[in-house]
Amino acid sequence: MGSAVTQVLADAYMAEWEADFLASQRQAEE
Repeated sequence: MGSAVTQVLADAYMAEWEADFLASQRQAEE
């Protein structure tokens, strides 16, 4: 059970991080 919760949190964290990273990449290009 604990590992499933950890996996969900890890996926959500990576999705959030990736969104921030892509946004900063786009800003750097402008």
